[in-house]
Amino acid sequence: FPSRFGPREAGEPVMRERPGRRESPENRRHEEGVVLIYVAVFLLSSCWFVSLAIDMGKLMAARTELQTAADAAALAGASSVDPTTGDVVQDSARVRAARTALRNFAYEERATAVVIDPASDVDFPAPSRVRVRVHREDATNNPVTTLFAQTVGINVLNVTADATASQS
Repeated sequence: FPSRFGPREAGEPVMRERPGRRESPENRRHEEGVVLIYVAVFLLSSCWFVSLAIDMGKLMAARTELQTAADAAALAGASSVDPTTGDVVQDSARVRAARTALRNFAYEERATAVVIDPASDVDFPAPSRVRVRVHREDATNNPVTTLFAQTVGINVLNVTADATASQS
């Protein structure tokens, strides 16, 4: 190991200080300023990722709540069966599905009742089946509003869920 002090032996590499790398108070202050910038950027990006996680959590909660409402509404609609034919009575199924959906809540800005349009959100793919679509969409003036994603221009998110139930 070469020594910086004392005579050098033959073949020993010369250790030289690199110019401009001296430890001086001025260099140290500059380095502290750079570290401060790195810490600030790290904290800002960390806060943004945490806020994104909060908005995604709200979105997933709204999706789960809408799926629960769709499942309940489809089952309620499928319970409206004509005993003689075994087919679903469509008018009764639409009313039951809408009433059941209204008893469920899902996020918009806060948790609000799930309202469906029985004419367009309830359909019948087969005589004994009921399909219900529930939604939080900008087109129906009830999207899920974001809290923090608004800082990057995402003010609202559209969420839908559907469920199909059949009478067996």
